[in-house]
Amino acid sequence: MLGNAVAPDLASAGGTARCSLAPLWPSAPYWKTQSEREAASVANGDLGAVLLAALMARFFSPLVWAKPLLLCLWLKGCWAVWRYETSVGHYILFTARTGIHLVYEGASFVEWEYSVLCTMDDKSSRTPELNCPVAGTHMVKPKLRGSLTFQDRERYLTINADLDCFLWYVYTSFTRSSLHSAHVTLVVWIYDPENADSKEMSHTAKGPPEHSKTLSRQFLNLGQSPSIKMLHVGEDSRESEESEYSADGYWEIDVPSISNYIIGVVIGKPVTFQGCFVARTPFTMAKSEIPPVNVHDVSISTPAGSELMITWSACHTTKAVVVTNYGAFLTHDEFRHTKKITFPSTVLDPAVAQKVNDVAIVQVHIVFLIDSSAYFINNDKMFRVGKQHKLPERGILGIKERIWCLRNYPVQVLESDLSEAILWTKTEIFLMYPSRNITDMFALVMEVDVLKSLTGFKDHVTLAVISACYDSIPSEISVLLACTGCKTSTQLYVAGFNEDEGHWFLRDLSLPAPTSDPLHMEVVFGASSSMLLWYSDKIIYSYKGSKFTGYIKDTETGAELSATALGTVIHQVVIGSAGNTVIKMKNNDMFFLKFNMKDVLKLSAWETEAKDFAIYVNGHGDFYLLINNGTHIYYKAYPLKTEVLSATNPLGEVCPYISFQHNMEADTYYLDMGTNMTFWAQIVFLENVGLSTEVTIYRSHLLKQNNSIQYEIARGICTKNQTVTLYHDHDYSTEGEYEDGIISSTGIMTIEVEPSLTGRTCMTPNKVAHINVGCPVFRDLVIEKPTNCSNQTFTFKIPAKYRWVKTQGEDWVQEYNLALFGCPIEVHYARPFRPTVLLYEREKMIGTVEANYILWEMNARNDYHYNTTVKQVRCLSKAQNMSSMVPQDLESITAYTIDRYWGRHNYVSCFMSGGAGLLGTLDNQYELMNHSGINSIIWPQDYDGIFFFRLKIMDPNYSFCPYEAYFAVRTHGIIESLNMLKIAGWACLIVVFFWGVLAFSYYRYVKLFRALHFVDPVVSFNSEITSTVSSSEAKKYE
Repeated sequence: MLGNAVAPDLASAGGTARCSLAPLWPSAPYWKTQSEREAASVANGDLGAVLLAALMARFFSPLVWAKPLLLCLWLKGCWAVWRYETSVGHYILFTARTGIHLVYEGASFVEWEYSVLCTMDDKSSRTPELNCPVAGTHMVKPKLRGSLTFQDRERYLTINADLDCFLWYVYTSFTRSSLHSAHVTLVVWIYDPENADSKEMSHTAKGPPEHSKTLSRQFLNLGQSPSIKMLHVGEDSRESEESEYSADGYWEIDVPSISNYIIGVVIGKPVTFQGCFVARTPFTMAKSEIPPVNVHDVSISTPAGSELMITWSACHTTKAVVVTNYGAFLTHDEFRHTKKITFPSTVLDPAVAQKVNDVAIVQVHIVFLIDSSAYFINNDKMFRVGKQHKLPERGILGIKERIWCLRNYPVQVLESDLSEAILWTKTEIFLMYPSRNITDMFALVMEVDVLKSLTGFKDHVTLAVISACYDSIPSEISVLLACTGCKTSTQLYVAGFNEDEGHWFLRDLSLPAPTSDPLHMEVVFGASSSMLLWYSDKIIYSYKGSKFTGYIKDTETGAELSATALGTVIHQVVIGSAGNTVIKMKNNDMFFLKFNMKDVLKLSAWETEAKDFAIYVNGHGDFYLLINNGTHIYYKAYPLKTEVLSATNPLGEVCPYISFQHNMEADTYYLDMGTNMTFWAQIVFLENVGLSTEVTIYRSHLLKQNNSIQYEIARGICTKNQTVTLYHDHDYSTEGEYEDGIISSTGIMTIEVEPSLTGRTCMTPNKVAHINVGCPVFRDLVIEKPTNCSNQTFTFKIPAKYRWVKTQGEDWVQEYNLALFGCPIEVHYARPFRPTVLLYEREKMIGTVEANYILWEMNARNDYHYNTTVKQVRCLSKAQNMSSMVPQDLESITAYTIDRYWGRHNYVSCFMSGGAGLLGTLDNQYELMNHSGINSIIWPQDYDGIFFFRLKIMDPNYSFCPYEAYFAVRTHGIIESLNMLKIAGWACLIVVFFWGVLAFSYYRYVKLFRALHFVDPVVSFNSEITSTVSSSEAKKYE
């Protein structure tokens, strides 16, 4: 069609073709005649192109040299690319049931060629649907016409044999669920990707359509019930298993809400419907936090001709900033909504607004590097960072935030102050601490002149900071230095800084400076320093603490990978999970690198060179292409795994192992004194390959370890099981300086478990976990006591004579502190008392404390005693007690300062022979207590009282934690004896009163009886006798 005006440079990889233009001046032997060009085009069937070419040739005849360029730009035949998609836009399911939608962009297309085991609805269509009902690897490629074909490299699509056919759809309305509450309600239902509703396909559905309702109801009848596994949250809130089915055809699940960002996986029960399961479905939910449109008038952008610049939050990957050559944009929900970032002219000079050099997201802050100055955005606050913030006004060369989230690193639990961003000038290195106040957020950590002496450089050399990044170990920083004067040419060195320990050191990596271009550093998460250094042309690798270094090579050519040789420059180096790394060139070529491997593999082109895009990785480690179409930004899923399998198929590459498994599920473990952890790893491989599990430990001195390996082989398949036990058994009772011994024995150990050999097709990630050797701060001592009591506060008096600290005869008035001591323990005065001390991990009781402890009465009461003596407990040496360990000047002793005199640092058990000297008085009270001992407290026998106790663990080998607990005891049951004189007086008074009442009653009765008239009963029955006689006369008849 274009004759020899365009010589096609058909790249060796990926379905794309590029036009290599002829020289921009006429060359008689090179050009064909107009008739020859037209004949060639007619032969190819492009008559319209012929007419257009003829018209353009006549119209632009004065510009003969520009004909090839104009035709190439006018006709889309210069660019061609093809790819495949699924109906729902992602590649979670890529099975024999999945409909694969092919897309071809470009000219000269004829039809598709594909495996005989697959079917296609219309092979002459540019956008047909491909179905491969048989699992396996199937070839697909476009067939093009004519001799001037474009690159028609085939792809080998790997179709999985999974029985998963359905997916979980997850939706939440952040207006329905308050994210300021402890939980958010997720709405979950089952849908069929091949029969999904249009809103389900575009992920905008807010409720299940009728088909999904029916499908969910069918699974419900079969016993299906979803659960949520949360990622990047604490271990105690990771699983949410309770779900409630609604009559509207979906389940509702409450999950913990720690921010406006939720990432997890929906897991269903192994229930089938029509022979199909529901696949585990990862999801990410984020609230759109687009603030009101501001009135700022200065729009920022990259310099003209710059590539797309993107950065995202390490902990909340849905929050990202993209800088283009026409503006900068912020998103909180993976580019579903974006807001243009503009500055007020009072903050940013419009003359430098198009000079954005770098950008970083550090927690809630965004820092732009514009024309070597730092500009800070926090919510609605925008300002330039300067001397008042302890940062230089100008001269800042770069800024680098963490690419791995610190949320699961135990240093956060320990409240250590690790930085989260690095800024540097040519001579200074600054760290950013986002949790601090803005005036203290930036700190100068080192100057190169000081660093020169700390790392052993000679005085006459000159050091300059080239780049910096956070290393594989989260607590370490790597700084790339250029040394002038070290050798005949400029040398590059890498210095390291450990934030936990606060010291600088020089890494075992040096090389001649390859270029004057800016160098960048990218690291992979691991237990040893592994990084890539790259500039516009080449990439340098340094693996396993610089044990392996060199230039990355191209697998196909065996030569060093050179972007310049390919006619382009390196745009991005993006590292995802499992060490999967994609190298993107400016011309949109992409290469795949597996960390710990030394060569890259070119991937098939996914977009044309004209498309402006960058690579973005979400919270699940999935790769996406962030595409800028000139008006807005959106992203598409990129099937990295399928593309790698396709590219490696012609090379015959396979993963060297069959399977690799381990039981290290958590990201963080905690080991206290006297405890251990055991994990196993299993690798299965073909006979004679000779693989093993490689365990790398950072700070291995913190724990002792035992390794055992079991090996078995059957039918040519080898299985190797490795078990590793890490334990702590140091005896701190023999330490001369107890606190120094504790400090040297605690820290964060990082352990990495991986196969000894990997391959590009191996998708199992290495396991990296952190072990906090020290105090598990989520554990605490709890005294068993009542939980329900009156919240009323009250005061009580303690007589001065019952206190060690004298108060000049005045009673001590004390207010009960319910918040500190909780409900008081009610104890009968006659019963010996020993508290029950429990150890809790968060809300779960994990055991009873068996270690020795002491009690200190907070009000310095001395009216309680111990019921056991030194003799009764059978000590072998002198027993420590309060009077022997604490100075007698009790006026200056309180419960909070007593540890200085008697604590774990100087505790000596009396059961050790040759301990604290002679036994001393055997009748002295033994003041240490424990759960299994006989020692108890006895109370005063003649009055009740309230006692405030502080319990302190004394065993130096029990825990790294300085455990203590507070509780109160109230004694009862005392019957006070009464005054005998009072009793006798009251008794006499009662007797006198009784006899007085009795005498009064008698005389009163006699008086009343005598006043009565007497009637003779005999006379009264004789009718003739009717006279009435007096009582005196009646006596005569007696």
